[in-house]
Amino acid sequence: MRSLYATLEAGGVGLFESPTGTGKTLSLICSTLQWLEDRRTAEAAEVARARESSATGTGSEPAPGPGAALKAGGDLGEDAAFLLDAWDSDGEGAGAKRRPHRLPASDSSGSESEGPEDAPPDPANVPARRQVFFCSRTHSQLTQFVGELRRTRFAESLSVAAVASRQAMCVNEAVRRLGSAARIAEKCLDLQQRAPRPKRAALRGGAGGPEWGPMRPPAGVSAGGPARAAKAAPGCPYLSRKASVQRHLKEAALAAPMDVEELARLGRRRGACPYYAARAAMPEADLVLLPYATLLSQETREALGVRLEGAVVVVDEAHNLVDAVSACHSAVLRAPQAAASLRALSAYHKRFRGCLAPGNSQHIQTLTLLARTLLDTLEKGLPSTKPRAGQLGPPATTGGNPTAAPARVLTVNDFLFATGLDNINLFQLLRYLRESKVLFKVSGYADKALAGGEGVVTPLAFGDAHASESSGMSSLHALVGLAAALTNADADGRVLVNAAEQTIKFVLLNAAAHFGKVVAAAHAVVLASGTLAPMEALRRALFPALDPAAVRRFSCGHVVPPERLLALALGRGPTGRELDLRAERRAAPATLDELGRLLLNVCQAIPQGVIAFFPSFAYAEQAAQRWEATGALAALAARKRAFREPRAAAAVQATLQQYAESATGSMRTGCIAGGSNAGSGGVGVGGALMLCVVGGKLAEGINFGDGLGRCVVVLGMPFPNPADPELRERMRYLDAQQPPREGALPPATPDPASAACAEILLAAAVIASALLKLREQDSVYSSHASPMLSTGCLAAAALLLVICGATALSLWLVTPRSAPLS
Repeated sequence: MRSLYATLEAGGVGLFESPTGTGKTLSLICSTLQWLEDRRTAEAAEVARARESSATGTGSEPAPGPGAALKAGGDLGEDAAFLLDAWDSDGEGAGAKRRPHRLPASDSSGSESEGPEDAPPDPANVPARRQVFFCSRTHSQLTQFVGELRRTRFAESLSVAAVASRQAMCVNEAVRRLGSAARIAEKCLDLQQRAPRPKRAALRGGAGGPEWGPMRPPAGVSAGGPARAAKAAPGCPYLSRKASVQRHLKEAALAAPMDVEELARLGRRRGACPYYAARAAMPEADLVLLPYATLLSQETREALGVRLEGAVVVVDEAHNLVDAVSACHSAVLRAPQAAASLRALSAYHKRFRGCLAPGNSQHIQTLTLLARTLLDTLEKGLPSTKPRAGQLGPPATTGGNPTAAPARVLTVNDFLFATGLDNINLFQLLRYLRESKVLFKVSGYADKALAGGEGVVTPLAFGDAHASESSGMSSLHALVGLAAALTNADADGRVLVNAAEQTIKFVLLNAAAHFGKVVAAAHAVVLASGTLAPMEALRRALFPALDPAAVRRFSCGHVVPPERLLALALGRGPTGRELDLRAERRAAPATLDELGRLLLNVCQAIPQGVIAFFPSFAYAEQAAQRWEATGALAALAARKRAFREPRAAAAVQATLQQYAESATGSMRTGCIAGGSNAGSGGVGVGGALMLCVVGGKLAEGINFGDGLGRCVVVLGMPFPNPADPELRERMRYLDAQQPPREGALPPATPDPASAACAEILLAAAVIASALLKLREQDSVYSSHASPMLSTGCLAAAALLLVICGATALSLWLVTPRSAPLS
């Protein structure tokens, strides 16, 4: 806490490593918020002195002229609502009409997309005081943070706002049923667009000030309840209520710390939108809770009104940060999405070309050309390319033959030259898309035409695999997201063209290019996690320009003594069969049967909770199907209630609750839960078994303390695929960024930076999944030691870690034991 306080006082970057269960979250809360209070007291005194000694004059800038917009033709009828305002193609015409609207962020990373109907923040509501932004990977981790915050006095003295995606906070059941985040965001904006515009006075509070924080509701606010609003207007009933209802929800969110689920429940009871209430509360909050995607995307920060200038940014579980930055700024476009975008744009331009201003028509045709070119590339492949002047060799490929390889890897410039897109000014096109309503107009008209049977967009013609991603707005987002990704520097990323899967993917390699903007704006950035090692690799990946001596580092050990942890590496199963869990052999039926017998013995020997981690969801599914066919799954359910990690994020919390009740003895009925299979009950069932995936939603940030995690079993090592073209490009990039050293290896020898890349990824995944489940409380577990373990290894163990097929792991983690668990 002292080290963290000193880091905040000095500013800059701090790396703090403290194993899960050592009080890391509470230490972050107390030191950070105490510093915030102290700094505000000092700043308030400085401001008071400055106001006494100086006076500032205010002037008003001349308002821009209204501009002349082309009038729609009389034959458009109701389609006139989709006509764009006039636009000057060069952005310099005095008569150009502009309305600043934010371009939605790409959905390729799974982040929330802000649509063009989300108004930009009101400058009058920009936070005038310093804030703390706390970010974590999942909403469940932010929920745990709120629980720790309530244990401190800061819960009463400081205000908190929890910001999340529409998918997490929407309370309109008709919209929530759409499932995907992209479709929920699209429907939300569509409801706002169709609702009648309220009078400006309706958006003002009794004192004349705005009640909606940094944004104005883009759609109708009507008097009466949701039912009356639904009848009066086709907009969302939770945004069609009196402004006072939304204001009261915002005030309630600021009055006491609430997590995302609690705010959503409150909004449902009051009939108001928690998503926009949280956005309105954010500028007034002292502490803002954000998911990774909101912090890392500059477009999303601007759309939500997140101001990092002078703020403190605390990133928890920061060992994921490099991957999160890369995923947030990567983009992927599939053939169905390109086709849907092309059809929507072509139909829109055909319908309105006689009424569009020249600037609008030019940019829409440019966007159409972009969609057509990318679709041709997906369907026909890239043409053969020759090295350009100054190019260091041919474009990279997977395999030796570029024409036979399923994927080709190119630099950004090589891809633009190969497709002919180097003639398009992508920066100018993206600026037009940011400041116009073109995406929403085109998508709205395409949806209307499709509903009318005109067949403008037919995403299902390409199959159901990505049907949800081929809707009008989602397809346009994917198209524009790839265009935005292609504006990255040539050395910062690679373009992967996969002819077999018909995808074009941009992979960001230089995370520092985007995270550096966060570091430059904030007063201090704190990265905290249970493990950040190797810290130097993290520093080079996120802020290589900073002097290593300027980065404050702190690391502490675990509170659990070594004698209370037993780690076993098992090379053979109960029957003596060798456990060969290499990727090409681990799916053998005999190997799966041996793993089933091993888990059955573990469940019989270990009381309360047992957690088993698989290397991937695919392997977990293979094991479950085999065990169901052989009866091993039913046998496991007879020992403990078995759960499987759900793929849907919404089901994680309920599964965890049931697992906790079963592991601690609240539920004694045996069955298979959390998956699609059900097993028979059994008598004498004690505890629970959770089947998880390394790197999944349950792999980190979840408190498996005490009886919830008496034993962790890792079923094989999750080594990354060395043939993956994305991983190979990352390793090459690491080699290129490695600083020269004395006695450097010859070029033909693999550089240690790339040679260690796979091992670092492996170690981080295993440590996050298994070793961070330790907790200090109730660490001695001697009274319930099972007699089946004749060695008495549980007599002084808080957790038994069993690594299966651990030949590779034994090199760096544990010493293999010859005696198998029986």
